[in-house]
Amino acid sequence: MILGIGVDIEDNIKFRDSLVSNGTRFLTNIFTDDELQDLNAEHLCGLFCAKEALMKAFGGQLVYKEIEIKADQNGRPYANPCGYTSGKLLELGVKKIFVSISHTMQYSTAVVVLDG
Repeated sequence: MILGIGVDIEDNIKFRDSLVSNGTRFLTNIFTDDELQDLNAEHLCGLFCAKEALMKAFGGQLVYKEIEIKADQNGRPYANPCGYTSGKLLELGVKKIFVSISHTMQYSTAVVVLDG
């Protein structure tokens, strides 16, 4: 049963500019150490979109750093929630989180479906 659907789209250039103007403070507030292994702005923008889409699917506030977006051995993205965020998703009855991320030169987008 679908419990929530979220989508987000961001402008890669504006995102890159915010990285430059906000520096490491922005990065460390949003992304986990593992996510920061690839500092490519478009890649990080896609991860950010996935986190935003998950928050929209949930319908409330979650903790960015407690949502880690990873890729399986085939490169398919998935969400790995932990801490407070994991507890909130469990309360909602979420059993599986589906994540899809796409990029163009100008935009990154993500869709999240919460399954229960």
